[in-house]
Amino acid sequence: MTLAEDAERVRRNFDSTDTDEFLNVLSRIQQSLRTTSTRTYLDTKITAARSAESDERQKLCKKLLPYFDWYLSGVHN
Repeated sequence: MTLAEDAERVRRNFDSTDTDEFLNVLSRIQQSLRTTSTRTYLDTKITAARSAESDERQKLCKKLLPYFDWYLSGVHN
C-alpha cells in the first residue's frame, strides 16, 4: 500500500488500529515534512508515545491525529 492509502485507512479506523501501526505510519508521514523543526518536534512526540504505557499511548496517538488530517488534505488536493 502507498503511504496515502495507509494513512487514510489508519485515520478512518483509528479506534481499532494498533498504536504501533499508527506510529509507524506517522513516522512515514514525518519523513515527508519539509521543515527540520517540524520533523524534530514530531519525532519527539512519536518517541514519547512509543515509550508510554498502553492507555497513555492511545491518548497520545489521538492527539497526533491532526498530522494524518494535514497529510491527507495535501494528498487529495
